[in-house]
Amino acid sequence: MTSLDIAFMTVLWNRILERFDKTSVKLQEKSLDLSVAVKLLKSLREYIGSIRNNFNDIEKVALSLSKVISKKYNTEKKEK
Repeated sequence: MTSLDIAFMTVLWNRILERFDKTSVKLQEKSLDLSVAVKLLKSLREYIGSIRNNFNDIEKVALSLSKVISKKYNTEKKEK
């Protein structure tokens, strides 16, 4: 992985999908109480809303994935 764009998106989506997966597993429990389900969904919504504030942390993790990752984002738009 040499592109900061790809590394950043990988870290970002990994965090989001892990949280969705954990919430989904909990929501599928047979003994789940409705009030707990509501709390889980509210928590998920708040997490997704707050992830924007974690840009610097996500970028640090993305940069640490490999020593060959470019420290600049690709600003060129490629049309297919």
